[in-house]
Amino acid sequence: YNLGASSISINKSNVALMGAGKATEIKATDNYVDMFTASSKSSLLLDSLYINGNSKAEVDAIIFSSCSNSIIRNCWIENAIRAIDFTSSNNNHISGNVITNNNNENIFLSGCSYVVVFGNILSSSTVSVGIYVYTGGNNIMIGNQCNSNYTHGIWVNASSNNIVSNSQSVSNTGTGIHLSGDADNNIIASNRCSGNGLY
Repeated sequence: YNLGASSISINKSNVALMGAGKATEIKATDNYVDMFTASSKSSLLLDSLYINGNSKAEVDAIIFSSCSNSIIRNCWIENAIRAIDFTSSNNNHISGNVITNNNNENIFLSGCSYVVVFGNILSSSTVSVGIYVYTGGNNIMIGNQCNSNYTHGIWVNASSNNIVSNSQSVSNTGTGIHLSGDADNNIIASNRCSGNGLY
């Protein structure tokens, strides 16, 4: 499916968009579009889709604002500016996705709490990080592979009470796992960080 200048805007709660694997491709064909968007909705599901930003200018793949109890799983997301962007969105689940070759953050959580990020492959962000958590807190990041990103594998900034465990962060230009700002009471355990530019 070729996506032109208009977003796929999810305007109701309790919506499931389910594909059949990588053969279900949603591909951007125009610049300056957010491919999937939702605001103030709950119980959304994106499952088994191939979301291809097609290296178009200023194309973000998934933008959720103030959404809750939603799931993004088993998707392939690549060639966008930002792959998954959650703002002020709590109690969500991101799992089993392959997210590669995006320009900015592969996963960006801004002001989010109680988000589970589990078992994703997040690699080759060309100017940014695998997972970036900014403010919010009480998020869980387990079993992710954050490799070969331009800056850090995982960056927790001004966010507290998060868990980062059993993840791999290898061959990033910056650090494997980077904490900054008032990042207090975080648990960092049983991760593998090697071959990064700093540590």
